[in-house]
Amino acid sequence: MISLQLDNDIKDLEELYENAEELIKGGFYKEAIGQLEACLSINNMHVPAYFGIASIHEKMKNPTNADQFRKLGREIKDRMWYAKVEEEVRKLRGS
Repeated sequence: MISLQLDNDIKDLEELYENAEELIKGGFYKEAIGQLEACLSINNMHVPAYFGIASIHEKMKNPTNADQFRKLGREIKDRMWYAKVEEEVRKLRGS
């Protein structure tokens, strides 16, 4: 049952992200942000959504918001990287 929910969440994330990309191409930036925010409501660690929102804010000449979302995306990316490194170190140490 958990696997089915995870599969549905992944499918929804992919669909929302693809919709956002199409909206960006069409210049519908606010609508695209809505789609990317929906991605974040499913998974608040979806790094592409943060960078996507940052990119839209750049296009909309909102550098402060762009920097904020880019920073959030980098922080999550860094946390994921450090968690992976920590896991590898633990494996090597046999913990």
